[in-house]
Amino acid sequence: SVGAVSKNAAIFFASVNVTAPTPAPAGTTNVDATLANFGPTLNGLGTIGPAAYAPAETAAKPEVPADAKTFGCPLPGDVSPFVDGSMTGKIALIERGGVPAACGFSEKVYNAQRAGAIGTIIYNNEANGETIGAMGAGLHAADVTIPSVLVRRSNGLAIVAHHTANPSTAQISFVYNVHSGTSVGDVMANFSSRGPTQDKSIKPDVVAPGQDVFSAGYATGPFPAPFLGFGAVSGTSMATPHVAGAAALLLQLHPWWTPAMVKSALMSTATEQVWTSAARTTSAGVLDRGAGRIDLTQVGNPGLVFDKPSVSGGEMLAGASKTFNVRATNISGAADTWDVSTLETGASTASFDITAGTSTLALGSSNTGTVPVTVGSVAGAPAGNYEGSVVLVSRATGKRLHIPVWLRVVPPKSVDVLLVDADGSPTGGRVDYRAHYTSLLTGLGLSHETVFPTAAVDLHKYRAIVVFTGDNASTAAGGFTLARQDAVAEYLDSGGRIWALGQNLAQGIYSGSFNSRLDRGRMYSGYFGLAWEADSVYGTGAAPQPTADGLGPFAGMTLGLSQASIEASSSPAFDTDTYNSRATTKAAFRQIGGTAPAGSAIAHARSSEPSLEEERQEYLYRALSMGFGIEGLASSTTATQLGDRSFDWLLDSVSVDLDSASAEPGKRTTLVADAASSVGAAITQYRWDLGDGTPYVTTDGPSVHHKYQHRGTYDVRIEVTDGLGHRTVGHAAVPVKPKD
Repeated sequence: SVGAVSKNAAIFFASVNVTAPTPAPAGTTNVDATLANFGPTLNGLGTIGPAAYAPAETAAKPEVPADAKTFGCPLPGDVSPFVDGSMTGKIALIERGGVPAACGFSEKVYNAQRAGAIGTIIYNNEANGETIGAMGAGLHAADVTIPSVLVRRSNGLAIVAHHTANPSTAQISFVYNVHSGTSVGDVMANFSSRGPTQDKSIKPDVVAPGQDVFSAGYATGPFPAPFLGFGAVSGTSMATPHVAGAAALLLQLHPWWTPAMVKSALMSTATEQVWTSAARTTSAGVLDRGAGRIDLTQVGNPGLVFDKPSVSGGEMLAGASKTFNVRATNISGAADTWDVSTLETGASTASFDITAGTSTLALGSSNTGTVPVTVGSVAGAPAGNYEGSVVLVSRATGKRLHIPVWLRVVPPKSVDVLLVDADGSPTGGRVDYRAHYTSLLTGLGLSHETVFPTAAVDLHKYRAIVVFTGDNASTAAGGFTLARQDAVAEYLDSGGRIWALGQNLAQGIYSGSFNSRLDRGRMYSGYFGLAWEADSVYGTGAAPQPTADGLGPFAGMTLGLSQASIEASSSPAFDTDTYNSRATTKAAFRQIGGTAPAGSAIAHARSSEPSLEEERQEYLYRALSMGFGIEGLASSTTATQLGDRSFDWLLDSVSVDLDSASAEPGKRTTLVADAASSVGAAITQYRWDLGDGTPYVTTDGPSVHHKYQHRGTYDVRIEVTDGLGHRTVGHAAVPVKPKD
């Protein structure tokens, strides 16, 4: 897996110049700029300007929030943020990004165009700083008819300051001008995904140049769009070919190397001098850069290759530790001794330890040895990420190799529920529904807190999270902001539990686009696995009584709802990789009547369960989503009954043990399973893989009879399902041998 960093040099396609009044201040002339991948082609237009220019904040409508005026993002309903005609005949100057969520380059340019601008200059926001790349197309890209360019943040701020000092006379221009320029290299790209993985291991493995990469065979449209010759693009899709090319060179140099050897060499010799910003004051961590940026000056002769080129301790409680055996093979062609040491980095080095089981590793040519590596934290270590490396230095050559190490300390489960109030009261002017939920949790005997933790890792102390949106239709006005959704997403990746309810659930946790029933953001369409179908199943009319019937784990329950707005959704279709959830998202309550599409439902349950066919779970979390609130329960099932069943489904854990009594060849033996649900749900099915190649056997009870024909030891697996639909798979070794 490959992340992206910036390069030390770049090709730029345009120049920006402040032209009046003169002399222009430093940072405002001969400014490097890159082009948009949308709108008219600048090289056919000549110079844009000189013309007066308008920083976005000088043209923003009064209703644009103060902290959003520089970004030029549309107001709700795709309304322009700029006063009509405020940029007529001018060049717009707009900051990249946005609050509370960023909007795309093409949206900003289109908004400037609607205000009368003849061109747009976008300058980087703080997150991107001094690194600039191509401007990707997004919403309204096809509607853009004016040219636009992107410049560094420092240049943009200098140009804004020039306008502030000369508001009536400041002028600017930009022109197509292909030239080389300097850049700050080895800075993590903002678009590069960070680790850890869902399995809580270090990723990416390495990073490589992926910002403003100049290449041939360039086209702006999907295949078979015509090639445009050369072009610059940014993305991890640009970084991965660098690593593929490096692997090709290594295999040309060492045809006998395996893929694992190539990977080890690229990782252990990578430079760790990777930074979080162009200021180069803060080093990027292993969850940003993995082992580091690949270094072809070092990779050709590493001396050693490792079976574990990174060591991930995963998540553990304070005071715990894990030991890994790293196997090292000498491929240098000569005997050598390596000095082994460890290095803890970061601000909390006193709270954890990386210990190597040996201080030296002496290996003959082609020999393999083992370095035990123990990672752990001290008792009382604060929750958070800890990292460092194991370092090996050759006495013969001075070659330095490193193995990145990471672990995360999480707090123990100490509180049953984190209650997230997203109903938009009191600041949003909505009805306050909190009392309904605090009363429910208290009645169920569940401890709960309502203050969202500052550190995302502190979410691990909760057994479950409950989010309620009431009739609120705005994330910004509620308590489930995008930043909090990001924190909850990581909690869920670690096996968290979430129950979300609300009359406006899709809008209350909105973090995507309302232009698609599928793209409703990473929480609604991603983690809940939902496609929005209808804001109100019954329009403006009253819901029938009863309103919905329970399915699956909620079978036998009936809802009567008094709410005017009851939201319907369905599981996303298979045509989207991110939200391919139909196999694991199931209807929990289906409405009676209404106008929503057939097959939709007003509540869903999502979980991934192990099976004999695939023991590894697709994901570890569980999610319940309901397009109504408990405040609307009018009859039939009560809030307490619904809450009791919901928490049983969320927190249920199935366990199984299997007697491993020996058997005799050709004689019938009985295998007995001991299975239980942590919440007392009945065990409804047993499936057996008897380990000898015979077909799987399904039983209603905990025992099975079988004859093994041959002696040996068989790995017997049993899949157990309980009445809530949760499963587990157990293993046992069954020895089969003659009695004598």
